Amino acid sequence: MKKTILSIIAIVIITLIGVGGYSEYKEKQSNKYVELGVNSMNNCKYNDAINYMNKALKFNKNNLEAENIIKIINGYEDSEKDFKEENFKEAQQLINNIPKEYIKYNIKNPIDKLKNNINEKLVDIEKVNNEINEVKGDIKDKNFKKAKTDIDKINIENGDKDQIQQINKYNSEIDTQLAAEQKLEIQKKIQLKTSQLKQKESEVKNESIDKNILTDKSSSINQNKSVDKNNDNISNNNIVQKKAINPNVYIANDLGLSITFPASWRGKYYIKSRGKDGLVVMMKSNNKTKYQNEGELFEIDSASTYGLLDGPRIIKSKNGITYYAGPQTGMTIDENNPQFEEWKEMSQSTYNVIDTIKCI
Repeated sequence: MKKTILSIIAIVIITLIGVGGYSEYKEKQSNKYVELGVNSMNNCKYNDAINYMNKALKFNKNNLEAENIIKIINGYEDSEKDFKEENFKEAQQLINNIPKEYIKYNIKNPIDKLKNNINEKLVDIEKVNNEINEVKGDIKDKNFKKAKTDIDKINIENGDKDQIQQINKYNSEIDTQLAAEQKLEIQKKIQLKTSQLKQKESEVKNESIDKNILTDKSSSINQNKSVDKNNDNISNNNIVQKKAINPNVYIANDLGLSITFPASWRGKYYIKSRGKDGLVVMMKSNNKTKYQNEGELFEIDSASTYGLLDGPRIIKSKNGITYYAGPQTGMTIDENNPQFEEWKEMSQSTYNVIDTIKCI
């Protein structure tokens, strides 16, 4: 009986020694794979490192270092993937959840670099977001010129894909609105010029009517006075009539036409003759012009040379030729020309001058 008890005790002792030895073996194997995995991770062989850590966990499922290294590698690779796909907030969340033990390994440098890149990108995105909100406010206030200036200042490369799409959308909207404003501004200028010309024509017409009335009265008085005048008086009247010839009348003998220019134009224009084909009335330039016919006021063209004239008047000459008189469409002078305002003022009287053209 005593021998049996001793045998059982011996078996138990041997069994206990065997179990302890196996546990120690598993621990050693687990640590060996962790060491191999760390070496792989330090050499940027992250797949090999994870495989080694999984083997280490098979021998010791409670190996904390193996678990942390798997989390470190997965967190870094997942964060890097989101960064490349421009999911910057997700990338930041992943990299911030990496176990702090990463600082003990060589993977620390690439993780820290990725962290900095993510943070810098998020700062840029926030800046772009503020700039987009400013442009949005400009559009809301219908201040499209300022919106264009503000949106051109944005560095589009600093934005994410959603911001870039939004910037392109606003750019298109701003360009459309600016084009519409420019078109409306041109229309207003045309309407203003037309209104000014009509007003000037009306003033000249009224002035002409008043002159005719005075002329008729004067003629009637002169006729009554000349009844009893002798030949000397008649001769004196002829002298007066010669002196009364309007110095502002231009006779175009080639065309069989006369033009009466306003006194305010005296010394400010000259005429380029084209023979029987017509003529061009030019403003005298005190400066070097950029192109031919800069400062043109209006033309008289025959049917054979009729060009693009703005609202031309049709004139029948006694020589049987039909002429067209009118200014060129648009401005014939650079806005930066020092005489631009002078040309502008003269051009407002253009149609009034054209209306004085007569056959001779």
